[in-house]
Amino acid sequence: MAKAKRVIPFYKDPSVFSVNVLKPNAAGFPYDEAGRKKIVSLNGLWKFKFLESVLNIPEGYYLPENTNDDFGTIEVPSEWQIKGYGVPEYTNVRYPYALESKRKSKIPYIHEEIAPCGLYVTEFDYAPSDDNVLLDFGGINQAGEVYLNGFFVGYSEDTFDSVTYDITKYLKPGKNKLAVTVYQFTTSSYLEDQDMWRLAGIFRDVNLVYVSKLSFADVHNRTDLRDDFSTGVLNSKITLRAMGADSPAAKLIIRFKAPNGDLIGETKADIPPMKDGSERAVEYAKTVKEVLAWSGEFPNLYTLDLILSVGAKVLDRRILKVGFRNVRIVPYNDETGRGPFILLNGRPYMIKGVNRHEFHPDYGHAVPLSLTEKDIVLCKQNNINSIRTSHYPNSRGFYDLCDRYGILVMCENNLETHGLAKHIPSSDPMWIAPCVYRITNMVQSYKNHPSIVFWSLGNESGTGRAFDVMRQTVLGIDNSRPIHYEPDTRLKASDLYSEMYTLQTKMKKIGKNKQVIHCRALWNNMMGSVMKPSYYKDRPFILCEYAHCMGNSLGNFGDYMDDFKRYDRLHGGYIWDFADQSIKRVRDGVTEWTYGGDWGDKPNDGNFAFNGIVRADRSPNPALFEVKKVYQPVDFFLDGKTLTVINNFMFSDLSAYKLLVTLTEDGVETSASYVQLPEIKAGQMAKVNLKIRFEDEKKTCCVNLTLKTAARTSWCPENFPVASEQFVVTTSSFKKPESSVLPVVNESGDFVSVSADDAVYRINKKTGGLTATKNGEEVISGEVRPQFWRAATDNDRTPQVPEFLAYLKGTYLFRSAEKRLKARKVNVEQKGNTVVVKVKWSMPCVENLVTTYTFDGDGRAYLKMTFRNPLFRMPRFGFTMSLAEGYENMVLLGRGPHENYCDRQRAADFGLYVGNEKLFRHDYLYPQENGNHTFVKRLTLDGDDKHAVNFNAVTGSFETSVYPYTVKEIEGAKHLHALKPLKNLTVNIDGKQRGVGGDVPALAMTKKQYKIKRGAHNFEVMFTMDD
Repeated sequence: MAKAKRVIPFYKDPSVFSVNVLKPNAAGFPYDEAGRKKIVSLNGLWKFKFLESVLNIPEGYYLPENTNDDFGTIEVPSEWQIKGYGVPEYTNVRYPYALESKRKSKIPYIHEEIAPCGLYVTEFDYAPSDDNVLLDFGGINQAGEVYLNGFFVGYSEDTFDSVTYDITKYLKPGKNKLAVTVYQFTTSSYLEDQDMWRLAGIFRDVNLVYVSKLSFADVHNRTDLRDDFSTGVLNSKITLRAMGADSPAAKLIIRFKAPNGDLIGETKADIPPMKDGSERAVEYAKTVKEVLAWSGEFPNLYTLDLILSVGAKVLDRRILKVGFRNVRIVPYNDETGRGPFILLNGRPYMIKGVNRHEFHPDYGHAVPLSLTEKDIVLCKQNNINSIRTSHYPNSRGFYDLCDRYGILVMCENNLETHGLAKHIPSSDPMWIAPCVYRITNMVQSYKNHPSIVFWSLGNESGTGRAFDVMRQTVLGIDNSRPIHYEPDTRLKASDLYSEMYTLQTKMKKIGKNKQVIHCRALWNNMMGSVMKPSYYKDRPFILCEYAHCMGNSLGNFGDYMDDFKRYDRLHGGYIWDFADQSIKRVRDGVTEWTYGGDWGDKPNDGNFAFNGIVRADRSPNPALFEVKKVYQPVDFFLDGKTLTVINNFMFSDLSAYKLLVTLTEDGVETSASYVQLPEIKAGQMAKVNLKIRFEDEKKTCCVNLTLKTAARTSWCPENFPVASEQFVVTTSSFKKPESSVLPVVNESGDFVSVSADDAVYRINKKTGGLTATKNGEEVISGEVRPQFWRAATDNDRTPQVPEFLAYLKGTYLFRSAEKRLKARKVNVEQKGNTVVVKVKWSMPCVENLVTTYTFDGDGRAYLKMTFRNPLFRMPRFGFTMSLAEGYENMVLLGRGPHENYCDRQRAADFGLYVGNEKLFRHDYLYPQENGNHTFVKRLTLDGDDKHAVNFNAVTGSFETSVYPYTVKEIEGAKHLHALKPLKNLTVNIDGKQRGVGGDVPALAMTKKQYKIKRGAHNFEVMFTMDD
C-alpha cells in the first residue's frame, strides 16, 4: 500500500499529465428509474493542510492509519487562497516565479522550493452495491493526485476539465478515506498562462457516481435542419460498455420528447450479451417535421430519454437535452457580391458577445451555479447573445444554462502560453500531447450542447503543428462546428478569420477584403503577418477580443457596430471582458477590491484585470449601458414624422414587443403613448407614422422610443426595455437676459470685487481665480480656474508601459503644463451695464489663453474661455472650482443619467435628471476620471439651506462632472477604498473633454473625431446664485 518512490514526480514529468483517467463522455450523469441522479456529493468540509513547498509533503499522509490531526479544514469546492491559505497571484503574460521562464533551455522546470501544494482528506461511507463507483472531479486547479484507502487511484493535470476515475476496486464497506494532493504548479502549468488570478484547489464539485456494470459509455447527438430549416434530423450514436463483469442480454428504450414534454417517438432495441471491457454502439435516428429549432431567441430543447434494462430492472438511464440547429460558413459569392457569412439555421449570425472568465470576487473560480445563472441573465438583459469562455472550458452547469437561456458559446480549450508562445507548444511533441489531451476532454464532454457554436483551440499560444493536430482531433470527434484560433496566420487550423483588438479604423479594409497585417503579438515580435485578400476571401471575420474595457473605456464602441452592419464579412465580436477580476477583501469593516500586488504577490500586473463592463460585484460600469444600446436588436430612424423600424432579430418578429413613444421638452415629458406596430418579421423593416407635436419648439425637443417586452420571459419581467432611441428634433438656444443695473466694482490691493443683487464676486489678481458669496454666505470656496488635465484613465496612463516611458511619450504633458498655469494680466473695464474682468494666462501647450468674467447688475456672471490649442493631446478644456460645504443635490439638463463621453454617449439620452450627486458619478475600482456628462444645457447644485448655483450654456452646450474629490486626490488613490470623499464638491464645467478610447488594451487610440482639435476654441456659460 505504501507509495512507491518515482524517479521523477508526476508534476515534474512533462510526459505524464494523465494517469488512470477515464475517457470523457457526453452521456451525463446516470439516473435511476424514478429520475433521480445516481450521485453522492462529496462537497463540504474536508481536512486540509497547506504547504509552501511540494518538498514538504509528509510521507504517507493519505494512508488509512494516518489520522491527519495536524490538518485544518477547508470548504470544497473552493480555492485555498480565497480561504486564507497562500498568496493569490495576478499576472497577465508573465509566468509565476515557481515556473522557470527565463532560461529557455531549462523549460519545463518547477522551482519546487516555492511551488505550493495542498493536502485534502475526507471520509465517506460506502454500502456494498452492484454498481461500479466512479469518482468525478469537476475541476482541480492545477493538478490532483488521488488516493483512496491508501491506494493510488490516478492523476491529472488539466485545471478546467472534469476528470473521472473508477474507484470500485479500492472501496470497502463502511468508512473510506479519500486523499488528494493538489499541486499548484506542474509542467502542464506552462499551458495555463491565461490573464487571470493564479489560484489553486479543488474548485468544482466532487461526486461519487454509481454506474451499473452495463452502462452508457457515451452519447453523441448530431442534429441538422433540412427542407428550408423546417425539418429536424437527429442522429445519435449511443455507446454501451460492460465494465467490471460480463453482461447478459439487455433492452434499450429510447424515448424522444418535444419541448412541451409530449412523447413524439419511442424505439426499443435488443442488446446482446457483452463481454467485460467491451463496447457496443447503437445508432438512433429521428426526423422531426415542423421542428422547433434551437436559437438564442428560441432556445427550444427536446429531450432524449435513454433507459437500459435487464428484465424488469433498470440498469442505467440518461436524460439529455437536444437542440436542433446548424452552423455553417458560406463563402463569398462572386455573382451576388455577398458574403462570406456565418449562418445559424440559415440566417447571418451577428456575434454580440463578451469574453467571460468564470470568476467571482468572493469565490475565485469556484463560482456557484446560482451566480453563473445571474451572469447569464444579466447578459440576456443587456442584449449580449454570445459568450466566449475565455480561456478555458467552464463548469458543466454553465453550458446547461446557455442551452436553456439561449446564449451562443465559443467553447475554448484550456490553453494559453502567452509569455512563452514562441516556444510552447509550437511543433514540439512534448507539448502537443497534453494539448491534445485538453482539447479531447473539452470536445468529448460538451459536444451535445446546442449552445456551443464554435470550438476554439486556445488563446495566444503562437503557431505550429500543435494546432493542426488539435484541429484534426476535434474534427475526428465533431465536425459540425467551425473551429477558431486567432493566431492562425494562414487560416489552416481556423475556419474563421479572427483577430483581437483590431482598430476600428481597420474594419473597412477587412470588410472590403483588402490586404492587412494580421496578429501583431509577442511571439512574432509585434510584426504580425501579411494577410492577403486571397487568404481570407471566403472567411467571415470576427473579433475574438475587442473594445478593451479597462476602467473608463469602451469609446467608439458604436462605430464598430456600424461597420459590422455595413459589411457582410464582419460578424461582430466578443468584448474584453465581462467583469472586473478582483478578489474582495474586508479589513476593519472596509471593503477592498484587490488587484495584483495587493497580496504581496510577485510578479504581478497590477489592475490590468479590471476590464469589465460590470464591476467585480456585477454592479454596472457605465460601459454596460452603451453595450446594451449598441447591441440592441432593433434600429429606429426618424424622418419628419415617419419612423422606420428595422428588425435585426434573426428569427423573432416584433409581436412580442410594444413600442412606447414619449415626447419631451427640455427634459420634461409632455406626452406618452404606445404605438401599434405592424407585422415586422425578422430581418425586415416597416414604416410607422407618429403623431408628433411640441408646444414650444424653442426648447430642446426630443422624441424618445422604448421597445418593451409585452410579457414576462425566462430572463426578464413584463415591460422590460430591450431597445431604445432618442431623436433630438430641436435644440434650444440661449439668449442673454438684459440688465439695466450696473454692478458695483471695487479694486483693492490684489483683489477685484464685483457686487450686485446680494452677490459678491472676487477675482484674485495674482492667481486669476474667482470666488463668490451670496448674502454674505460662501458659495464658491475653491477658486474658478482654467483646467486642461483630467485624472488619467487607464487608457490615458497605459499601465503596461513603465512610468518613465509614459512621461517620455507625453502622457502627463498637460498635467505638467497645468502646474505652470499663471495669471499674467488682469484687466477690468465697464461695457454698458456690465463689468468685464479679463484674465490673460500663460501655460505651456496652450496659446492665447484668456478667461473673461462678465458681471451684470442682477448678479449674473458669464464665464468665457478662449484659447488656441496647438496639439492633439489635450484631455479637456474648461473651468474647475469647488463649492462650499453642504452642496449635494444635482439637477442636470443634459445627457444622462449615467456618465458619458463624446465617444461613448449613444445610451445616454438627453433629459432632466434630479438626484444626489452620487447618482451622476461613477466609482471605478481603480480611481480615475469619471462622471462626465455631455450636451449639457443646464446644471443646478444645491443643499439644505444653501443658495442654489446654476450653470447655463451660452454657446450651444457644455460638459460637466461633479464629485467630492479633486483631480489630484483621484490620481493619488490607487484603490476605491482609499479615495475619501471631501465635504466640498468639485465642479468641472468643460467646453469639451476628449473621448476615452479603448480599441487596444489600456491604450486610448482615441479617434480623430473624438479628440480636441487643434486651433482656436471658445465656450461660455452663465453662472447664477439663487436666494
